[in-house]
Order: sequence, then C-alpha cells, then structure tokens
Amino acid sequence: MRFYTQDECQEWLTARGRELPREGGGLVWKGARIPYQAPALQAFAQAVTDQLMRAHGQRVLFWVTRGAEDLDRSRLYHRLRQNHGDFRHCAAAPGHLVLPYEIDHLASLLFLAMATMCEGYLLGESDRVSAFLTDEWYMDFFAQREADLGFVEALRGG
Repeated sequence: MRFYTQDECQEWLTARGRELPREGGGLVWKGARIPYQAPALQAFAQAVTDQLMRAHGQRVLFWVTRGAEDLDRSRLYHRLRQNHGDFRHCAAAPGHLVLPYEIDHLASLLFLAMATMCEGYLLGESDRVSAFLTDEWYMDFFAQREADLGFVEALRGG
C-alpha cells in the first residue's frame, strides 16, 4: 500500500484521464445502505472490496475526502499505516493506493472508514466500477454499464 497527498491523488486520477464520479455525470448509479452492526459491516466491507478488486484486477485508490481526523483517532488505522512504512496522519496523506494482493488490507481500511463515518472515493485504474462512501451510512456505486453494478442488489440484501 502506498499513501498519497491530496495533490498526488488528483495527479493519479488525471494521469488516467478520469474525474471523480458523481450522480448525473453520465454514469450509471446505484446505492446501498451500510449496515450498523460490526459483523455485517465487516461483511459489507469485504463484499465491496471483492467486487472492486475483481472489477479492476489492478490497483484501487481509496481517497478519504472528509473525516480524516476521525480515522486518525483509530489506533488500528495507524497500525495499518505503520505496517506499510508510513507514519503520517490521514489528513496529510488521505490517499491509499492498494495493490491487488492487498485486498484484505483494503477491506480493513474500508471497515475502519465506515465505522468512523468518513467520506471518500474508491477508484480503480479503469473506470469500470467506482464507489463513494458517504458519512451517512450509505455507499454510492458508479459504472459505465448497468451490468457492472449487479452486485449492489446483493449488498442491499435483495
């Protein structure tokens, strides 16, 4: 895992000819409510991570855009960063570039971000599927094709 500053996150996105996904931006959109209970929250984080890593098969950037201070209060979060050789706070380097073999680290990171009510984007190198984590226990998913968002029904419990 590598950690990026806000400017480096924007450069990463620009280098791939991408913009942050948004509703009404020409992409297909679906949303899912995030569960409150820890076991269900962990399962949700793992399912989202599995889908995004499978969709991209490459690196995924998790860019925390709001709530970095809350994430910084988590000892588990700091341990995760330190295990990757980074000792900065999330506010200083809010981007987390996750490599394909670090899928479990992304699931843990996403779990912590949801539990501390952060906001942020999950962006793959391709724009096949992206997500936006809100601080209101909700996650938005974006894709070029509706077929790529079929997994969202399962996240909704349907």
